Amino acid sequence: GRIGLLAIASPSLVVYGIYNYDHFATALVGAAIALFLIKKPELSGLASGLAFAFKLYSGLILPLFLMELRDNLQRLSYFVFFLLGAGVPYIAQIVLNPSSIAEFFRYHYGWGLENAWYIWIFGKSDSPSAKIFGLALGAYLVLRVYVMDGSLLSRCFLAVTAWLFSSYIFTPQMVIWLLPLLVAQRSALYLWPALEITNVGIIMTWFGEYDPVMPGTPPQILALLRAVALGLMGLSVYYHEKGESPKKLLFRILSMGHRYV
Repeated sequence: GRIGLLAIASPSLVVYGIYNYDHFATALVGAAIALFLIKKPELSGLASGLAFAFKLYSGLILPLFLMELRDNLQRLSYFVFFLLGAGVPYIAQIVLNPSSIAEFFRYHYGWGLENAWYIWIFGKSDSPSAKIFGLALGAYLVLRVYVMDGSLLSRCFLAVTAWLFSSYIFTPQMVIWLLPLLVAQRSALYLWPALEITNVGIIMTWFGEYDPVMPGTPPQILALLRAVALGLMGLSVYYHEKGESPKKLLFRILSMGHRYV
């Protein structure tokens, strides 16, 4: 519908669509969800596996697909097709460039904090403690999503949102991951403009006479505001699944804030 067309014109997609392979992975995740909803699990598993070959984040929602299936035979079939979709590109890459997989993990292991809101707490982009904090928080939040009650679409959105919110690497193009999931979450759409504006603003302010990954700089102020918007979007969807309106959620947050003032 109209919201889907709006997602195609997302400022983040327009500005960051040329970066890396995020848009390919996102399109395949969207296809995997659509195929799953129309009862074509084998094709869904294949698309999800191909998405994993582009970006590992599709692995976040794989358990949700498996939990939605009725029996273990269907789960096994889905997982086999997922492995097929992911395995063929990986095997081809290993054959053509045997060291590429090890280099990939070495490179990302050495990557410091980038646009993570808790840089304001730890103060250093190369802090090992900050990385452990982010990974632990992400694992906790994603596991909470796995065990909650709710629709498949909402839980997929929440799983990806939880990981992005807590990841110590949150490059602006990673917001594209949310687009096929966000369009079905009407309770979070009112915060979408704030997410987009702050996300695009990060690259617009990146190249200044300062270290852009350090707290206090314009990119990290925007990254912090982006985290607030993303967190509120996640809370809106979470409480909507529990039957609470955004107004009640806002009242709850304001009440908590008043308690500490």
